[in-house]
Amino acid sequence: MPLTKKKKTLIIRWIGAILIALAVGTGIYLVATRTNRSAVDLYEHYYQPQLDLMVANKDSLAPALAMAQAAFQKKDYTETIRLLRSVLAEEPTNQSVQLALGICQTELGEIEKAKQTFSVIDATPYREKAQWYLAMIFLKQSDARNAQTILESIQPNEVHYDEAQSILKGL
Repeated sequence: MPLTKKKKTLIIRWIGAILIALAVGTGIYLVATRTNRSAVDLYEHYYQPQLDLMVANKDSLAPALAMAQAAFQKKDYTETIRLLRSVLAEEPTNQSVQLALGICQTELGEIEKAKQTFSVIDATPYREKAQWYLAMIFLKQSDARNAQTILESIQPNEVHYDEAQSILKGL
C-alpha cells in the first residue's frame, strides 16, 4: 500500500523534529560539559606551584625557611607545612609563609584549608599570588564562575595578567 502525500509529509515532519531535538540535546550537552572539562584542562596547563621563602623578619628563621624550601622541592609537603608553621609561630603575619602554606595545602588536597589561607592574605604582592592560586583551585574544582570572577580582577600590571586573560578566553 503506497504512502499518501499527507502521510509522507507527516513522516518528514516527525523525522525533522527528531533531528532538531537531537541537535539541541547534543548542543546543550557539549556546552554543559565543555566548561567543566575546559576548566580542569586550564588548571592542569597553568598551575605551577612555586615558593619564594626567603622573606623573614628574624634571621633566626632563615634555616627553617631554607629547610622548608628543600622539603618542598622534594615534594614533602607535610614536612614543608610543619616547618612553615614553626616560622608562623614566630611571625604569624608573614604573608610569604602564609602563601607557601596555602600552596602546600593545595598540593596535599586540603582545598578548603588552602582557600581559607589564600583568602586572608592581603599584602601586595602576596595578595596577587594568593588570588592567582585561589583561581587555580576553583578551576581544579570545575568552578569556572568563581575562577572567572577572580581572574577578571587581575590587573594589567600584575604578574599573572596575561595568563588570566588566556584562561578567560578558554572559559
